[in-house]
Amino acid sequence: MKRKAGKITALALAAAMSVSMLPAAAFADSDDGLTTIRIMGINNTVTTVDGGTVSLQDWIDSGESKLYQTFTDELAKRGLKLEFNLIEEDQYDTVIQTTIASGKIGADMVYIEPLDDKTKMRLVDRGTIVSLTDIWDNYSDGTAKDFFENGDGKFVTDRLALEDGKVYWLADIQTSTYKGEVKTGAALAFNIRKDWLEACGLDTPTTLDEFHDAIKTFQEKDVNGSGAADEVLTMNFASFGSDIAQWFRLGPALCFIDPDTDTIQSPWYQDNIKDYIEYMQKLYSDGLMVDINNQTNTRLAANQMAGEANWAAQTWEEPSIQVQNGATPPELEPIVIQAEDHVEPWVRIQSGENLMSRTYAVTNECEHPEAIAKLLDYMCTPEYVQLTEHGVEGVNFEFNDDGDYQQLSGDDIDNSIMSLMYGALWSSNVLPRMDLNKDMSTELKAGIQLGKDAGLPDGYQAKADFADWVFTQDMDNTVNYSPLTMLAVATADEADRTTEILSDLDTYSQELLTKLILGQKSLDDWDSYMADLKRLGLDELMGIYQARYDRTKSAK
Repeated sequence: MKRKAGKITALALAAAMSVSMLPAAAFADSDDGLTTIRIMGINNTVTTVDGGTVSLQDWIDSGESKLYQTFTDELAKRGLKLEFNLIEEDQYDTVIQTTIASGKIGADMVYIEPLDDKTKMRLVDRGTIVSLTDIWDNYSDGTAKDFFENGDGKFVTDRLALEDGKVYWLADIQTSTYKGEVKTGAALAFNIRKDWLEACGLDTPTTLDEFHDAIKTFQEKDVNGSGAADEVLTMNFASFGSDIAQWFRLGPALCFIDPDTDTIQSPWYQDNIKDYIEYMQKLYSDGLMVDINNQTNTRLAANQMAGEANWAAQTWEEPSIQVQNGATPPELEPIVIQAEDHVEPWVRIQSGENLMSRTYAVTNECEHPEAIAKLLDYMCTPEYVQLTEHGVEGVNFEFNDDGDYQQLSGDDIDNSIMSLMYGALWSSNVLPRMDLNKDMSTELKAGIQLGKDAGLPDGYQAKADFADWVFTQDMDNTVNYSPLTMLAVATADEADRTTEILSDLDTYSQELLTKLILGQKSLDDWDSYMADLKRLGLDELMGIYQARYDRTKSAK
């Protein structure tokens, strides 16, 4: 590949953008007449159906993927091709920090999530990453510009635009509805072992006492057949996103958007927090719950996990549970319990307009902003969404009688590692994912069928029923599970101060909640803990987040 010497400065890029868009052949930089876009990201790996391991680079280099060939063909129609610089996951953070410091990234588009907002803004000030708004304003055929400024992607611009009104990085995007009526993403819940409830002759718990006693019964009856009382709830004690906390109508994060007041609040200041801590203390002291402390949950595969906080309609964990011979296939059932009289529980939910944490930027080393615009235009089309989310018709999916996507299985390289597409190329750390206009009801129907295929007569019907209840009856009692993704990006001053506050406050909050649940700290000293939280800046942090949330609302 031949490239011009040197790199374009921010000033030169701005000048280049004043030139009218040229046809692809006019700016081709490779012998095949295509313009190369250099992509820097993570060389993700996945486990295949036969237990082997395949990396993203292996998959790209194999030349056997109809899906990837279709993708490259579509790019070629637009005069583009991609060149990947894929770094091993355990090395990426160090590499990106080093390349940023050196000022020589060696890529046109780069995955930048390991960098905090303060660093990203410094890169903007230096001209190291360039304005995406300028690119789609000057070079888009109208598809990307309309999407991000007037269409379904306007929420992206509302939240990611900096003080100059321009967007400098993109995040993975999801937009979804339920039955085309309710704008919502997936629901989360506490999931209990439904197969164990049935084995013990128990109904689904509806009260805190029933929930406690169900886990105790699992242990007394040795429902997993291990010979030990090891059937336990697995939790991250330091987090408010436990779903049990939401039974007490507590927020899911240190600061969150309270749907009742439409303001930033903290669960530390909510009425029912002491009751929540006391209930968690009881579960722990009775030997029914363990702290996984953000580590891999090995108890799941060992068939010891009695319940966990997770996506309500997930279908990927049950197959990894090794049950004893002759046992009913494992099934996790989402539940919600009203913990307090006259207080409705919350259900954590993903927004129907969702920005995920993974972010990507274009660097000042990009010599062809026209090519980036063509890539962005393609990314905003239904064809890109179908290919990257479902694959190639007849190879990876087919449409069933209802007109819904039906994923196909098989032994060829595309179908045996189809998850690689979502988890490695378009869903994690390489190219932005555009998961647009998804109907959650279709996802639920597919989940039910997966359960039937696993040997459950009703499939994962309980999961679908729970999600349907949330989306059609209980949306008034939902809270966003990832509140900071709903806020406009911080200003430079806000980013600086937020980093300063969280360096001590976040650690203190997590340690305090953990020690209270473990019984290592007493609720009798509550006023002292609240004074510490205020001293460490909790109120100031809430004020910063409130200002960002106000800007988000005013942009709509």
